[in-house]
Amino acid sequence: YDCELIDRNSVGALSPAAFDRLFVSINAGSDHTRSLDRPGFIQALIRVAWTKYEDEVRTFSDAIHFLFEDDIKPNVDRRAQYPRTLGLREKFCYIEDVDDVLREYADSLHNLFKVYAKITPMRGDKREAVLTSVTHMDFNEWTAFCKDFKLVDSDFSPREVSLTFVWSRMRTVDVKPVDGRAKLTQLCFEDFLEALVRVATTKTLPTPEQLHDFGFEDAGEFFVGLRNTPGEQERLATFISSNAHDWDAYGDLAAEHPRHIANCVDAFISYLLRMVDAKCAKFPGMVPLSEMAITFEMAQMYKRGLRRTTTKA
Repeated sequence: YDCELIDRNSVGALSPAAFDRLFVSINAGSDHTRSLDRPGFIQALIRVAWTKYEDEVRTFSDAIHFLFEDDIKPNVDRRAQYPRTLGLREKFCYIEDVDDVLREYADSLHNLFKVYAKITPMRGDKREAVLTSVTHMDFNEWTAFCKDFKLVDSDFSPREVSLTFVWSRMRTVDVKPVDGRAKLTQLCFEDFLEALVRVATTKTLPTPEQLHDFGFEDAGEFFVGLRNTPGEQERLATFISSNAHDWDAYGDLAAEHPRHIANCVDAFISYLLRMVDAKCAKFPGMVPLSEMAITFEMAQMYKRGLRRTTTKA
């Protein structure tokens, strides 16, 4: 319906009933009768393209071209067709400056990952256990991580949470074997790091100049300080709304100023560390980030404390 492929008033090949029959025929014999896997989805697009344009073109490739250009591209979220969603790995993640930042905080980030990857318990037989691995992070665990760290805001919507997870997953050719499906539905630690980089380039983070003007040492201290100080929440909201940028604004900037991306990642990680420290009160006062490290026990304490607060509420 979003791409206006279905003719609601038709009883022919593009009617709602015809699309229902198409779904059923493609999905026959599948273990998931109410959903299409990737090969099934691609097959559906090809068949719809030919059904709609067979009288106007000679080849399937031409029909698919018209389907995407005339029906899909004008109607879908532009993020789904944006080339940098995949190119971000090369431009943002796999650059030396960003790698240096991630390595500096690797132990703390790995402890956070291990704790949140254990939210969904392993269950069922060996096949199901792979899909609920406690060493990988599924979508619900990623969503819990984003919620606990208060990442969802005017500059990072629930849709961004979902897209970040989807774009950060490991690519797999065949999704039918359980190992392939596990890669499609879970994040390994390296995928998690990529997701953090994507969040860092989407969230509104203060520049070094802005930190100086506000009187804070790092972005984590900035957010925690303003959020926990009575009367400063409105000031924080104003900062975010005034400095928010489009989600793909750093695309061209990355090629010209790779250090800027590393600064964003460093600022975002400082926020994660300060959030845990503020909850656990492990380090008295605002100590330098270089002296902070999130242990596995601190990460557990942070998550459990938030779960306990939520339960009481």
